[in-house]
Amino acid sequence: MAPLPTIVTSTLQAALLSATSNLLAQLLTLYQTHSRATSGAAPPRRRIDPAPIVQFVVFTLVSCPPNILWQEWLELALPGRRVGTAGVGVGVGVGKQLVVGQRSSSSAAGLHVGNTLAKVVLDQTLGAAVNTLAFVAFMAALQAGGGMGKGTVVAAAVRKDFWPIMRAGWRLWPLVSLLNFTLVPVHRRVLVASAVGVGWGVYLSLVAARRTRQDAVAVRRDETDEIRRDKA
Repeated sequence: MAPLPTIVTSTLQAALLSATSNLLAQLLTLYQTHSRATSGAAPPRRRIDPAPIVQFVVFTLVSCPPNILWQEWLELALPGRRVGTAGVGVGVGVGKQLVVGQRSSSSAAGLHVGNTLAKVVLDQTLGAAVNTLAFVAFMAALQAGGGMGKGTVVAAAVRKDFWPIMRAGWRLWPLVSLLNFTLVPVHRRVLVASAVGVGWGVYLSLVAARRTRQDAVAVRRDETDEIRRDKA
């Protein structure tokens, strides 16, 4: 049996890590809720909700392949290594690892600082913005259901969560990107980012769960107001 393409294995591994991060976030929330409940602050929630886990896995399955292609394009457009002209071959296929041919002993290779910094900037501006926008819109659309106001809900979620998530990400991901671009082979970068992203996924899961709770509170408030108006 032929091995799966790199883009497929990396996506499946990332999806598994995404599910792990959401599960950890739910366990953390359960622990916090139980701790508050023991002090009389709130009733405990006693079970894991599979719906957010499925949502995170689906989002990862959709978003991971474009991210792999993005990393490969960055490396092709901005090679991270200076190499001599003799005996060098560079090639890449869609969903396959970047292949660098053998260099002659007279050619020297070294880090291309300018290209590396340019990749970090692109990854943490354009790449981060697209990923954050897609995540917030995707989760808000799922949580909004099939109502007529889904577009309004998505737009409100983007306005509320986009910049906080971007700012939080800039505390972690620039360093991860720099290490990735300087130390990790191209075909392993998304996997390394996914491994680091387990902790980041916990944060995103908590953000998504907070939005769900806020939406539920808003619905209950609207229902209460409507009941009061009817009684009046």
